[in-house]
Amino acid sequence: MGALIDLTGQTFGYYLVVGLVGRTKGGAALFSCQCICGVIKNVSGRDLKTGHTKSCGCKKPGPVIHGQSSTRLYNTWLNIKRRCTHKKGKDYKYYGGRGIKIYPTWAADFRNFHDWALSNGYQDGLTIERIDNSGNYEPNNCKWIPFAEQARNRRNNRLLNVILLCEVAERLNISPSTIRSRLENGWSVERAISTLAKKNKNDIEVRV
Repeated sequence: MGALIDLTGQTFGYYLVVGLVGRTKGGAALFSCQCICGVIKNVSGRDLKTGHTKSCGCKKPGPVIHGQSSTRLYNTWLNIKRRCTHKKGKDYKYYGGRGIKIYPTWAADFRNFHDWALSNGYQDGLTIERIDNSGNYEPNNCKWIPFAEQARNRRNNRLLNVILLCEVAERLNISPSTIRSRLENGWSVERAISTLAKKNKNDIEVRV
């Protein structure tokens, strides 16, 4: 087994060698290395010198996650992308299926979403909310609020929608489920209501 060569202080790719920590099972020197994004990992000297390992993974093709894949903020970003872009996702029909998009700069790189979030009051315990519920996930339409407040807003909106839906359905003499299914399929409120109203013999005028 050869003598260990201390690489502390040297840089390899996006890694700065912080210190020698021992040997790998194969006998190679093992170093503690700090990636440019801040993540610290143990890397063998052989991998550093051959260029086999150049970063913690944040510099691989795809969105930059900077070692935060287990954080709440990263999961928030990932969930937004799934809602808006993953057609097979359970929530896609309520977001991407309705035309709601994620800001392109956010979608391209987690770092952009991360920087916006921290500059706009993000803290653990807060949740993202769209100001215009029909609008996109983008800087001018998003804010951070306590989860309890968002839950309350959703309950109020849900209650209001149920009341209005039942009232309109009763006036049109038609099943509320018919209106609801049209709305869930992406119809605008105006189209769903007006289409149904035209079929009603009483020709009731519904204002929304």
